[in-house]
Amino acid sequence: MFNFFKKIFKEKTQKKKNFFFNLENVQEDQISEWIRKIKLQNKLTENLLDELKILLIKSDLGIESTQNLISQMRENISSENLSQPKYFLNFLRDQILLFYKQNTKENIKNDISIIKSQIYLFVGVNGSGKTTTIGKLATKLTAQNKKVLLIAADTFRTGAVEQLQSWSNTSKSNFFSKANSQPASVIFEGLKYSENQNYDIILCDTSGRLQNKDNLMQELAKIDRVIKKYNPQAPHEIFLILDAMTGQEALKQVESFRKIIPVTGIILTKFDHFSKGGLILAIKHLYQLETKYIGVGEAPNDLLEFDIHNYVNCLFEN
Repeated sequence: MFNFFKKIFKEKTQKKKNFFFNLENVQEDQISEWIRKIKLQNKLTENLLDELKILLIKSDLGIESTQNLISQMRENISSENLSQPKYFLNFLRDQILLFYKQNTKENIKNDISIIKSQIYLFVGVNGSGKTTTIGKLATKLTAQNKKVLLIAADTFRTGAVEQLQSWSNTSKSNFFSKANSQPASVIFEGLKYSENQNYDIILCDTSGRLQNKDNLMQELAKIDRVIKKYNPQAPHEIFLILDAMTGQEALKQVESFRKIIPVTGIILTKFDHFSKGGLILAIKHLYQLETKYIGVGEAPNDLLEFDIHNYVNCLFEN
């Protein structure tokens, strides 16, 4: 939700510790300031709600999603004894959680955790961080003793194949590429190559593409069809990689990619730079897509699983 992640996200590497955030040396942001301010009040006022509305919009939640959240809150405030700020803050915490969780569609697919050779497809615009994200996820998976194959189907960007191969070495994953071939052909050949090798997860890289380039977007649809030709139940995940720094522009990307390919989840990159977490709530509210991971640095372990409860708890506890 807010300009908060860049300050607090640091995964604990010790297995014995179950903390998701490191809150040491946290600088205060505007939302935390507003929370402290409301604790000093004797009564909740309309001015405080208006201030919250402005902060939410500034935090990339967007006008439509902010209005929806505030409207839900006003309806419930009128029916509960929430005029005292301490009760209102608990209510606000619960409302944010409810806002994220509502309209979640039940997964009509089988539980993919029990499917052998899961196929994940990664898509997004140029510079969003797809290849790096694949490398980080491969690192996370191999650390869980998963056997992973990386397929290099970004045949456009100079150095993309070499970059993914470097990540395969770092993550101790296997690697497949095919020179002078179309992306869909590379993926199909990679999937054929994977047969009888007992891979747990296959991660497919693709070229970055602007959402207004119809021919490139249609190429994604072709890749999806080719994967389904190999396995009608696949891809088991289609991750849209978004640069968290792009703000509301990311919503346009979600809209465009969803028209072409059935995106199943979001990965937000570059949270270690200036970013606002309201985008996570906006995407969930407008498109019913959950954020699965967030990238918080360049190191192999700087890809964290997103958890809405940890996020909201840290926001209010800080």
